[in-house]
Amino acid sequence: MPPRRHAHFPSSALCLAAVSAACGVAPDALLSASRGRANVADARHLAVYLDHVAFGASLSACGRAFARDRASVRHACARIEDRRDEEDFDRAVAALEQALRAQRRLIETIAFSFTSHPTGDDS
Repeated sequence: MPPRRHAHFPSSALCLAAVSAACGVAPDALLSASRGRANVADARHLAVYLDHVAFGASLSACGRAFARDRASVRHACARIEDRRDEEDFDRAVAALEQALRAQRRLIETIAFSFTSHPTGDDS
């Protein structure tokens, strides 16, 4: 039986952690209400983009997760799409997407195990 999909899976948390590690930007900076330096804004754009594109989160859901409005999320996604014309950047983003999807599948499988047998008892 395949793992159950969770309607409110915190994909934004995975994107936040992955982009924070990949870009060397503190997670708190990515969630800050202020724009921050260019590297922080660029990393936030990437995290928002990955949440929207890799996991299919709505623009509104991405906005709520990253304390931004829908227009800002749309702008972030457009900025990343424009940069995907750069071969090296595209390759890096594709690798992050693949890794995030694999991580999500793993977490869903583990979560399914806990919900199927919460006490650890197979009977």
